[in-house]
Amino acid sequence: MVEPIVKWAGSKKHVIPALLSVFPSSWGAYYEPFVGGALVLSHLYSTGRVTRAVISDTNPDLINLYEVIRDRPDEIRAVMERLSFRNERRYYLSARRRFNRLRLSGGNFVERAALFLYLNRQGYNGLWRVNSRGLYNVPFGNYDTLNIPPWDAVMEFSRMLGSVEIRHMDFEAAVQDAAEGDLVYFDPPSVSSLNSSGSFSHMPGGFSAREQERLLRTVRQLTDRRVMVVVSSPWNEGLVDTYSEFHIMAVQPRGDNGNMAGGRKGMGELIITNYEPAPSALSEYLRPVPLPANSGAR
Repeated sequence: MVEPIVKWAGSKKHVIPALLSVFPSSWGAYYEPFVGGALVLSHLYSTGRVTRAVISDTNPDLINLYEVIRDRPDEIRAVMERLSFRNERRYYLSARRRFNRLRLSGGNFVERAALFLYLNRQGYNGLWRVNSRGLYNVPFGNYDTLNIPPWDAVMEFSRMLGSVEIRHMDFEAAVQDAAEGDLVYFDPPSVSSLNSSGSFSHMPGGFSAREQERLLRTVRQLTDRRVMVVVSSPWNEGLVDTYSEFHIMAVQPRGDNGNMAGGRKGMGELIITNYEPAPSALSEYLRPVPLPANSGAR
């Protein structure tokens, strides 16, 4: 099993069985804008369900890391060994300063990728956050140990990326060449993570209500081109109304007592498709919940 090498906000680890159960049995090319930690891609690749993949994200440092890991693994390994990463606050702050200098200057893509991986793994909760000057400012995570993935795991991830096209672009542009029979999976920034300014702290540039409307328009355009689409999001009442023309399911986790949480407040994740999913068994911890608002599906 290929494992993601970065920690990323909004991971679907807790709902991956339910999510993959609604994927079609086959498709052409697989597209994943908002790729983040690439957890879904890793599962699909490990189970032989993807042959051609196109991933994208607007975060230039995440994309740089993936491109360097794919194309220059020996170089980044040498840089990581030279930097001799440590689980120390003082070292972390020094690495953060160096990373920000490289980020602003646009220099040394390999070292920048190595530092990004270190900061992601040792920074607080795997957050990605920059200030108004474009400087990464996530604090030290105070972990008990160094959390850098073993090199064997990095190489497994690199081999997976060897068959993947990587794009640094907006989600709408990234799927313009998706054709009939292809599959697009959107995992946009969570509506529930809106901060007081109305933008998303973990995505530079934010993901506003206007962006949600643009995503809906993109899903409609893909549907008209007979491209299969899956959208996932933490539970949000507004999104149920927004996507009411499509097939909507809610997945809710079991409580500590093993029972399913009742009512809409207990629902944890929305899964939306523009096709009717085949009946399938989910994991023992998850199940789809019918929604009254699920009417008028295409």
